[in-house]
Amino acid sequence: MSPILVAVSGGIDSLVTARILQEEGHAIRAVHFLTGYQKNKPEKDMETLGKRLGCRVALVDFSKDFEKYVIDNFVEEYRAGRTPNPCLVCNPAIKFGSLMDVAEKMNCMAVATGHYARILPAADGLPGLFRGRDAKKDQSYFLSRLPRYRLDRILFPLGNFTKEEVRKKAETFRLAPLSDKESQDICFLPRGGYADFLETTGKISPVPGPIVTPDGKVIGRHRGLHRYTIGQRRGLDCPGPAPYHVLALDTVNNHLVVGFREEMMAPGCRVTNINWLMPLPSAPMQVTVKIRYGHRDVPATLVPEGSSRASVHFTEPQAAITPGQGAVFYDEDRVLGGGFIQEKSK
Repeated sequence: MSPILVAVSGGIDSLVTARILQEEGHAIRAVHFLTGYQKNKPEKDMETLGKRLGCRVALVDFSKDFEKYVIDNFVEEYRAGRTPNPCLVCNPAIKFGSLMDVAEKMNCMAVATGHYARILPAADGLPGLFRGRDAKKDQSYFLSRLPRYRLDRILFPLGNFTKEEVRKKAETFRLAPLSDKESQDICFLPRGGYADFLETTGKISPVPGPIVTPDGKVIGRHRGLHRYTIGQRRGLDCPGPAPYHVLALDTVNNHLVVGFREEMMAPGCRVTNINWLMPLPSAPMQVTVKIRYGHRDVPATLVPEGSSRASVHFTEPQAAITPGQGAVFYDEDRVLGGGFIQEKSK
């Protein structure tokens, strides 16, 4: 039987993933990939993990691919006045792109990670992507852009477990992570956050400008559009009869457009660059849609517009529709596909 390639980060989830596969009788090849943004050299850490797993943990350098596909996209999206989610880019390009290339070279039958999601047979008999059993940890949103043809070579051993069950398994297996801290959403960001990252690395230089209301009235100054996102309320320093929220990032005029909460509401949005995890729909369909990771998916009508675009019409208007964020479509627990929000409907 061919071995399984396991991506090992050093946290509980990936360690338990590897041990579950070992307990099932699989031979594994453990790898840790480098992005070029690690704070410490991980050689000794991987030696420690290797001893805990009873196998060597190899290092693979994806720093060039990470810079090209993830960081460059991250920067360009902010320059364009959009708010990206780099995990939606990293998963298909790096974790299940570059890493799958390594798996093929190592003659591994599949790639396994510690994601909380499930791959199950769909109605058409082909593999489909489904939510993880633990609703609080479900990561299917971040995986929505995986090519469907690759799902049959991907394993998510934690998909049927809750986080608490995984912690108990780690105790049973006597597996200790390198750190007790949970991994952060965006792995390459320093403590200062994304704006400091963009500025200190010289990728974006701040260009202050006016804060304006939708009718063009200037009510303040912003510190650079890349420091703001749609729906943001804090940090505007603009007194008014009610709290102001960011409505739009006008990159043409370098205006930060703000207004009141009711002005954030929209009946729908347009979605582009859709990755379908189902046969291409030919007619409108009822779905639920998640417009950002922390957003509970809501009922909507999905109207396909060609092979990779769609209009989404919410049953009830939604707030803070953010260009650049992912819109992921669900049929109950199944992920139907996901793309990027282009603009809100008016």
